Amino acid sequence: RTGNGANPPDKAGLADLVADMLDEGTLNRSATRIAEEIAQLGATLSTNATWDASSLSVSALSENIDRALDVWADVLLEPAFFVEDLARVRENLLSTLARRRDSPSLVAGLIFARVLYGEHHPYGWPPGGTEESVRRITRGDVQAFFQRHYRPNNAVLVVAGDICEAELRAKMERRLAGWKPTPVPKLLMPRPLMIDRTRIFLVDKAGAPQSSIRLGLFGIERKNPDYYRALVMN
Repeated sequence: RTGNGANPPDKAGLADLVADMLDEGTLNRSATRIAEEIAQLGATLSTNATWDASSLSVSALSENIDRALDVWADVLLEPAFFVEDLARVRENLLSTLARRRDSPSLVAGLIFARVLYGEHHPYGWPPGGTEESVRRITRGDVQAFFQRHYRPNNAVLVVAGDICEAELRAKMERRLAGWKPTPVPKLLMPRPLMIDRTRIFLVDKAGAPQSSIRLGLFGIERKNPDYYRALVMN
C-alpha cells in the first residue's frame, strides 16, 4: 500500500489509472501471461486506488506463495505502461465515468463532494477522475506518478496467513532488493473553506425514476482522538 499524495483537479483519476495499469503488462510478462499464471495458481491479484492510497494485493495458498509473489513483485517493480494498453484502459474508464451520469445516487455523491470541499481541493474531485481529466492524462503522467509514489519509503507491507516473519522477510528481501527509496514529495493538503450557512444545490435530471438527497458538513479530523468513537456513534 502506498501513499498517493493528492491528485490535482486537472489530473483527477491519475492514481486510479496507474493502479489499473499495473497488471496490464510488465517488461517481463504480458497482461495475458499475468492473468494465466495467477489463475493456474488459484490465486488472486488485485489493484486499487482511493483518494489517499493505492494498493497491490496477492492472495494464494501457502504452497503457491513463492510463485504468486514472483508475479506480484514483477507487477510492482516492472510495469510497462505501454501506450496501447493505456489507451484501452482509459477507454474502459471513460465508459464507466459516462455511465455514472445515469445514476442519481452517484451524481448526488459527486456533487456533494464538490460543493463541500470546493473545486480547488483534491477531495472535491472523484478518485476515478472526470471524463475531462482522464482524457488529459498521458503516459508520461502515469510513469511520473509511479516513479514518485511507488517507493518503499512511501509504502506499508501487510501480510496475513500461514507464514512466519523470518520466512516472509527472506522472501521479500530477495524479491525487493532492487526497490530503492527516493525522496517523496511532501503533501500540503489545502484546508477546505468552512461552511457558514445552509446552502441547497439542486441537480435537475429530467425523467429520473428517483431522487437522491445528501446532507452533510465537515466532521472531525482523522487524527482527532474521538475519531473512532464518532464512527461508532454514526
